[in-house]
Amino acid sequence: MTSASFLDTAMGRVIDTRLDPAAQRELAAQHELGAARALREAARRNPHREAPILWLEQPFETPTGARPHLSLTELVTWADRLARG
Repeated sequence: MTSASFLDTAMGRVIDTRLDPAAQRELAAQHELGAARALREAARRNPHREAPILWLEQPFETPTGARPHLSLTELVTWADRLARG
């Protein structure tokens, strides 16, 4: 049984949020890319950017309520907001 089929069996439908290998190599080769730009680029290229990718030990408190997990889109949004102050 592959790990993907195990997850499908054990946890219900799991969305694969990884970038395809070619996109991973392309991003890795861009040495001038900083963390924030790499995060934005990964979100832009990912067809599942709205799927949760980060489950938090404690909910992230936002003006719209506590978030127990974040998607790539939410990570980009909150990183940008927090960077602006």
